[in-house]
Amino acid sequence: MKISSIAYSVPPKSYTNEEFVEMCMAKMTNLKDSEKDNFSKVLLKMLTYSGASKRHIRDYENGETAYEHILSAMKQSLEKAHTDKDDIDLLIYCGVGKGFIEPSNAYLYAKEMGMKDVQCFDVVDACMSWTRAMQICQGFLKSKTFKKIMVVTGEFHYGIRDTYDFTSIKDLSYSFPMFTIGEAATATILEDSDNDWEFNFLSKPEHADLCTIPIKGHETFLPPYDKIGLNGPGKFVSFGVDLLNVASPILTGLIERSFKDYENIDLFIPHAPAKTVYIKNLAEIGIDEEKIYTKIFESFGNLVSSSVPIGIAYALKEERIVKGSQISLIPASAGLSAATVKLKL
Repeated sequence: MKISSIAYSVPPKSYTNEEFVEMCMAKMTNLKDSEKDNFSKVLLKMLTYSGASKRHIRDYENGETAYEHILSAMKQSLEKAHTDKDDIDLLIYCGVGKGFIEPSNAYLYAKEMGMKDVQCFDVVDACMSWTRAMQICQGFLKSKTFKKIMVVTGEFHYGIRDTYDFTSIKDLSYSFPMFTIGEAATATILEDSDNDWEFNFLSKPEHADLCTIPIKGHETFLPPYDKIGLNGPGKFVSFGVDLLNVASPILTGLIERSFKDYENIDLFIPHAPAKTVYIKNLAEIGIDEEKIYTKIFESFGNLVSSSVPIGIAYALKEERIVKGSQISLIPASAGLSAATVKLKL
């Protein structure tokens, strides 16, 4: 399988950690004045430690939309691949950011793009969604079921999945990761080739309640969980420290089992919910920091399912990798899941 093109669109407005904390604090009306100063200092310290520097967020209050970025990424990918929209025979929309439960979001973006006969469906596996979609696409392309596939992500959450109804600094224990999230859309066009991608996945469902976005009525689908729904329906809840503590050894163990050595890998591209932890843990198993591409988290924050495709696109743009480079994708995700993907560009 080969990537014929990969494109992205991010909001033009970016916020430094200091600007972002100031913007968020203005929305926290439930915090006592005596607690606001300490809350803001702790939040800024945590963001700095995570390795975040800034993030791009659309101006949703003044009408900047998710769909304009999603459609822009789709159009750019078609132009880069010198492909007409009607040459795409499968459209997959994947990720956490979405506007609809029914039908699949892929149908609605196919309609917006004027794609008439394209097959459509969605893939959902938290931040692992794009990587899962890649495995599905390789199977379809190898079997000749489809010739050209476009995979789209649209991770836009501000004003939708966020909350500022905090009453105590203790609320950060299950809400801090929300503050690391940025916004972005991507579109990747794939075709068959002689270079098969090698996928290795590992899932640990016993940790499924550490990071959730429950919808209205979720209470009828599961018995009560003390970690689910703490911010209300439709709102992001993540026990970030616990998640990183269990995910880190799972991912590093999978990496060690997947590679005989790291010498032939030109670049490792993570989905990074934090920069500092990734570098520390991968260094412990012998991966050189120079081979770990953490710039996306630094510059954009946690882009959920968009982070890996943007990582590839940005590394190509900066010529950290070129056509023929051997790379490995090493995402970890809520659920809990981890993966290693080896591919030649």
